[in-house]
Amino acid sequence: MRHLTTISMLLALMTAACVLPALADELTLSKSTGSLSFCSVSGGDIYVSAGGFSDQSKCTANSGTLSGSGVLQSNGITIDSGGTYDFTFPGDPSTLMLTPAGAYTWNASNGTSATFTYKDNMGSFSGTITWSPVGQTNLAMTLRGNTFIGGTNYTATGSLAQDYPIGGIAPFVFAVNLSTSSLSNLSTAPGNASGTLMSGQVSDPPVPEVSSILLLGTGLLSAGIFASLRRRL
Repeated sequence: MRHLTTISMLLALMTAACVLPALADELTLSKSTGSLSFCSVSGGDIYVSAGGFSDQSKCTANSGTLSGSGVLQSNGITIDSGGTYDFTFPGDPSTLMLTPAGAYTWNASNGTSATFTYKDNMGSFSGTITWSPVGQTNLAMTLRGNTFIGGTNYTATGSLAQDYPIGGIAPFVFAVNLSTSSLSNLSTAPGNASGTLMSGQVSDPPVPEVSSILLLGTGLLSAGIFASLRRRL
């Protein structure tokens, strides 16, 4: 009986370890047209806009969209090079706000209606943004977060929906070059700055491979059979 118990445990552990994420596709985004604007009234919090500020003294932001081209790749192989993206930032009163959280780190406000849309020859997907903390090194800024695909007015279409399905969460990272002033300066004194989205990557939502799921099911079934035999003995 001890041998049967040991075998069943080993099978369960081995098959669980074999459930690996499927090989991920990735969107590689090029430099955007347009730029981001940054504004600080009195130091501390920084407001971010893609449409500029109608009142610089109050950092009253306009909504705006950064656009550019993109390429869908799988394991370094180009699948579709005819993609375009739109990265939309809301204006006042839902302006993206960065709050100092430590050395060269800012927390980004969530709950705003920032959105991401991608289209290529294979289809399209769109969704809302959830922000992660923002980092900065000199004049290089990193925007990170997740795109929740689907929801009201957002969807996924065509074969692209197989990689970016409705209900999926796609991690992203964007590199932004600040041209005039760093975020650190804006957090210590009133001022303005601008920046360009230089590049970006959007990963597809991780899902287990079908073969791994079948392997896990087979292992668990085998473990159940061994457990049943053990009880009979």
